[in-house]
Amino acid sequence: MGYNVAQRLDIRPVIHAHGGRTEPLLKIRGHVEALDRTIRLCIGQVKRGLTVPVVCLSYAGDLDDVRALPAFSDLRVACQWHGVEIILSTMSMTGGINVGVNAFSIAFATQSQIA
Repeated sequence: MGYNVAQRLDIRPVIHAHGGRTEPLLKIRGHVEALDRTIRLCIGQVKRGLTVPVVCLSYAGDLDDVRALPAFSDLRVACQWHGVEIILSTMSMTGGINVGVNAFSIAFATQSQIA
């Protein structure tokens, strides 16, 4: 029932996965706002420093939709400034089917707490 209510209200969860555990990090209203906030979380981590200078993004949709986001432009600038490579790719068919159309994921390695 909670899932149906969230879907009707356009509430998107941001899930944090680490060490084999997944837990909700944020619940955001609206798909574009969820993408924006998730990318901005990543920008904060890039600025704090990554263990490996690579950020991987995957999207179950048209990659131009991600490239058009102002937050993605900000991420590119932050990554350039801090010597971090960005890899943007289409989400695998399995991921897209399991999570759904327009699913989005960001992966990076850090020692700091995600906030």
